[in-house]
Amino acid sequence: MSALSRRLFLAAGLGLCAPRVLGRTPGRDRDFIVSDGHSDWRVLLSLPRAAPPPQGYSLIVALDGARMQPMLRDLRDKLAPDSPVALAGITYPAGGRRWLDLTSPAKVLLNPPPGTWRAPDDRQTGGRGIFLAMLRQNLFPRLLQEAPVNAAQATLYGHSLGGLFVFHALFNDPTLFARYVAADPSTWWNAGEVVSEARAFAGGVRGAGQILSPPRGLMLLRARAMAQGGRVGPVMIDTALTTALSGIGGLHLDYDLMPEEDHGSIIDPSLVRTLNWHLARSG
Repeated sequence: MSALSRRLFLAAGLGLCAPRVLGRTPGRDRDFIVSDGHSDWRVLLSLPRAAPPPQGYSLIVALDGARMQPMLRDLRDKLAPDSPVALAGITYPAGGRRWLDLTSPAKVLLNPPPGTWRAPDDRQTGGRGIFLAMLRQNLFPRLLQEAPVNAAQATLYGHSLGGLFVFHALFNDPTLFARYVAADPSTWWNAGEVVSEARAFAGGVRGAGQILSPPRGLMLLRARAMAQGGRVGPVMIDTALTTALSGIGGLHLDYDLMPEEDHGSIIDPSLVRTLNWHLARSG
């Protein structure tokens, strides 16, 4: 275990990853609006204090960025202050559009299994394709204008519905990010349709040459409370999902149960794991 890994591991155990928003650092922290011509998203960007390497800063992009990006910034600045990693968080203007951006169209299920969850009646759903296109066509070009970032060394992090979207991004645009992290993802959505999407993705990879090139990484972190709880068979869905993905050449799959965590508490340690994994693989 490297010195950095030991520091991150100890920080998780000692509770140093509890959220605490650091003061903004002039010149290193900024925010701006990204637009696809129809909708706007606010982006929080934090640059490290380290000088950029020749290839540019590596990058972690966090969904639900208003909460996740300051926590990641705090972790980086305390635990790896000299690391050349930039952090970008995607947030929502007033009113938000989280359910719309992170989901496929909600299905009306006939005889839904016990414990099935569904979107609130006042939420729009089904906009994940537009959101994914915005990341490639609008977010990354703007990030390259704002700072010397290395788009080839980017990690996408999402929790809950954000974790569900992480799978959509991997399955539909696997070259956009080098690494994908899904923390307690909402795989219950539409009674586990992510499994059929994973199988279609695996079939597409086989049909296109048997291997993902360049290689990609996927980390799936599951809270034990979620795995034992009352949604649509999370363990069964996870088993089917990992089975579909495990045979894909060029995809490094890391699946881990976090037995001490529930759906909310998993955020802190999952961010530690994400930062650790990103630094180990992007350096």
